[in-house]
Amino acid sequence: MPTPFYLGLDVAKASVEVASEPQGLRGQFATDTAGLSALVQAAQAQPVTLVVVEATGGYEAPGW
Repeated sequence: MPTPFYLGLDVAKASVEVASEPQGLRGQFATDTAGLSALVQAAQAQPVTLVVVEATGGYEAPGW
């Protein structure tokens, strides 16, 4: 059985902070089209078991 890979996202107005356990993916991605596309591409390269989102102030919803 593969090792579980957990992805944590802290969503803010200008960026999404990313951390993973075990380590492998971490950093900051802008909340524009290019940044979010890069985040999705990076996450899809991993066998992600669970994504946990810390949403703040409604920025987790599209169209803010």
